[in-house]
Amino acid sequence: MKRFQFKLDGVLQLRNQHERTVVDQHATALNKVNQLAEKMKALQDGLMLQQQRYQQSLSQPQSVSMMQNLRKGCEYYEQRITETGQALDSAEHDLEQSKNALTAARRECEVMEKYRDRLAGAHAKIVDKADQTFMDELSLRGAHQFS
Repeated sequence: MKRFQFKLDGVLQLRNQHERTVVDQHATALNKVNQLAEKMKALQDGLMLQQQRYQQSLSQPQSVSMMQNLRKGCEYYEQRITETGQALDSAEHDLEQSKNALTAARRECEVMEKYRDRLAGAHAKIVDKADQTFMDELSLRGAHQFS
């Protein structure tokens, strides 16, 4: 009897390839979120340091231009934090979309694999039944030869 051949194997391979592509996209999105989160932390730390310098400058006599530069430094950090926060929100949204796409791609592959396994199981039963019928016929022939 012929061995099992899944006729939709090409479709399954395409779905597996699509899943690998989606996994790569998800990894890229996750990496981007992590990088932006690290950048946000660094900016917040920089802002905190800049604000401390500004507070220290208020308690000590400083030139007006020095204080203005410190204040502009704080404003710079605040602006960068806002921009990075928006980029982080966008990256998190992209990550959520890639997570949903990954779930859908995995589901599609699982459906095809279960279908293939079900067909392979049915084929195996048919082969087993044919083998058993053949063995029964052989044993009957053998019994008739010796009788």
